[in-house]
Amino acid sequence: MASLSPDTAGEALLVSRLNDGSEVKLSEYKVFALIPEAIEALEKQEATIIALFCTGKFPLFRSKIPIVYPSEIMSSLIHAVFCASKDAPIRMGIVGPALEQKRMVIEKWGKGNNSVCFEALSPYTADESEMLRCAQKMAGHNCDVIILDCMGFTGKAKEVFAAITHRRIILPRSLLARIIAEISS
Repeated sequence: MASLSPDTAGEALLVSRLNDGSEVKLSEYKVFALIPEAIEALEKQEATIIALFCTGKFPLFRSKIPIVYPSEIMSSLIHAVFCASKDAPIRMGIVGPALEQKRMVIEKWGKGNNSVCFEALSPYTADESEMLRCAQKMAGHNCDVIILDCMGFTGKAKEVFAAITHRRIILPRSLLARIIAEISS
C-alpha cells in the first residue's frame, strides 16, 4: 500500500479501508492509473457490471461493460431533487472522511450559487462520540441536505445524523446498492 500513498502534501487523495479494518489514504492519481487494468480483468471474467465503490470524482474509463460512477449519480440526484426545484441556492452539508479533501469537496459540490458546509469525519476510525460531535456541528450549519460523502459511512451514521440534524441524509452506499439492483434485473 505504501506505493499508492500520496507523494506530496496537498495531493488529491482517496480514503479507504484495508482488510484489517485500518484506514489508508491513497493518491488519487495512482489509484486512477490502476483502474483500466482492473476493468480489463473484470471484462475477461465476464462481469456484467462494474461499480466504483468510492464517491470520488473519477474520469470516464473505457469498458465493454457498464460502469456505475457513484459521484455522477449523487451529483445528478442532488441537482434534480434539491437544486432544480428551488428558486434559491441550497446549503449542502458534506461530511467527508478527511480534512485534506475539503478543497476537493467544495469544488465538487459548490457549483452555481449553492453553498457547501464541510465537516471531516472518518467512517473507519471515528467513535460514536466523534460522530455525535460532527452531527451536532452539521446541525449548526442549518443545511438543506446532508451528504455522507464516502462509501465507508453506514446506515448507523445516517441514523445518527438524521436524529441530530433533522435533515435529509444521503447515504451513497445504499443509493449505489439500489441502483445496481435496479439495472441488474
